[in-house]
Amino acid sequence: MTAKATSGPVTVRVQRAEFGIDTVLTLAIDNAATVEVNLFAAAFETRIVDETGRSYFVRTIRSTLPARVGPRARVEGRLAFDALPSGIRKATLVFPRVRAGGEAYRLEVVMRF
Repeated sequence: MTAKATSGPVTVRVQRAEFGIDTVLTLAIDNAATVEVNLFAAAFETRIVDETGRSYFVRTIRSTLPARVGPRARVEGRLAFDALPSGIRKATLVFPRVRAGGEAYRLEVVMRF
């Protein structure tokens, strides 16, 4: 599975989705800016919204996504969420506020399963 979204200098790619006790997404985040991207605050607000409108929030203890992306760099990691029910065919990964310098960007990655 590969799904991606870009806003400003930030691109988020969902490389893999795993379903079980929780839903785990393997991500790659690219920063094209000359300043650092801060994911720390965004990680607490990030969620998956399924096709019915229900939200699933991050389980930070099971997540390994770094808090920062250096200038013109890429990071990879995993975000764990509450489990999506079986039968969901489409969901959106929402990063409401990813900060790069003084700007904030919203990213929405549409995923199809």
